[in-house]
Amino acid sequence: MSSSYIAYLRVSTIRQGATGVSLSEQRLAIEQYAAVQNLRISRWLTETQSAAGRRRPVFEQVLDLLRKHQAAGVLIHRIDRGARNLYDWAKIGELIDLGADVRFVHDGLDLHSRGGRLAADIQAVVAADFVRNLREETMKGMRGRFRQGLYPMAAPLGYLDNGRAKPKTSDPERAPLLRHAFERYASGDLTLRTLRLEMHMAGLRNRSGRPVSINGWSRILNNLFYAGQLRLRRTGEVFAGVHEPLICQGLFERVQEVLRRRSTRQARVRHHFTFRRQLLCTRCGRCVVGELKKGRVYYRCHNRSCPGVCVRTDRIDAALLSGVLRKNPDPTTCIRVRIPAWGCQKSLNAKLPLQQKSRSLSDFSEMTHPETRVTTGGHSNDSIRTPEDVVEEAWVIGKEQLQKAREEQERLARERQEKERAKKSEPASPPAYHPNSIQAILGRWDSDSAAGSSGG
Repeated sequence: MSSSYIAYLRVSTIRQGATGVSLSEQRLAIEQYAAVQNLRISRWLTETQSAAGRRRPVFEQVLDLLRKHQAAGVLIHRIDRGARNLYDWAKIGELIDLGADVRFVHDGLDLHSRGGRLAADIQAVVAADFVRNLREETMKGMRGRFRQGLYPMAAPLGYLDNGRAKPKTSDPERAPLLRHAFERYASGDLTLRTLRLEMHMAGLRNRSGRPVSINGWSRILNNLFYAGQLRLRRTGEVFAGVHEPLICQGLFERVQEVLRRRSTRQARVRHHFTFRRQLLCTRCGRCVVGELKKGRVYYRCHNRSCPGVCVRTDRIDAALLSGVLRKNPDPTTCIRVRIPAWGCQKSLNAKLPLQQKSRSLSDFSEMTHPETRVTTGGHSNDSIRTPEDVVEEAWVIGKEQLQKAREEQERLARERQEKERAKKSEPASPPAYHPNSIQAILGRWDSDSAAGSSGG
């Protein structure tokens, strides 16, 4: 285990680290403490990030070094420099329980004693409460600015900042382009992708000089600021702004209607198409995808470089039966059968002995290379079928299966029709009553009366 220590410095923002004196004061205090305590510092780690959040990479690096026993402990200026949330404080407490020497220079607490640990826990709770109070005060100030109609954050794209407590003004260069973008999208003729491309061609760029991303366009089209209103995201409250709106409220509502219409997702329905993952596009080599359109199944290539590659399932059935797609692709549809054809591998593999089943799978994996022969132990074996033989047998089995499936469907349809006709031609039988029901008793009484009258 190392006898050296890690020194951890932290400020909340990069600006504080660049222009403030906090980092230098923390470093000076830690150096003086280490000199008095005769401690050797092997590594200085600095972080410019708020401790209110849980994701601090440098802090996690310190914890990882202590877990791996690459340092005896860590020196931190104050408790609030190490953690301002109880989640990170629990991590520090876990390391202390494991024997790590964690020292807070300014506080001078003995964390290995019960009293020192209690005092440190109280200070950690106070630091976490300070963050919560600061968050509430910040929200209170932002809500006050929103009530005044002022936007306290950076101006969105298309507007310019004019200083603190002053309304935003429209950007003479970008504002007309953004107004045109709202009008174009409200027409319903464009998607976010095509809108991005069109506005990029029109010369609209973000403040970094790059094209506006698709997510950026989604935020712009959903931002009430362009319609003259302010929305407080945390609470959802809406306030009237004092800045000049870029578009009218009616245009904004039409844009929202288009966005809602295109974002509505229907329930996903899984279809089990016959040739799923068994047909390939001859242009790009990818599997064509089955689609159900107007009661018919079509197989289409979704690659953008292969427009027009689409074929209906009845044409595929006819081509399979006639042998058009047997070994060569169909030049009119740009479709070829994937080897093995539509699940024939299972049927063919089931017909082979157990010792040949694994060998059959390797045959199928090499079918796309007809020149390759299957070898055993580095020598050619004529008793093992070549890929061409396997393709031939798979094709015959697949063709027979298709024909048998159609015959079975026709037979079941005929039986169903015959049962329906027989059911219609049968005379209606009288309803069956319970032996003790009133109908059964009256029926027996009628029959007995008829028998008595005939006997008299």
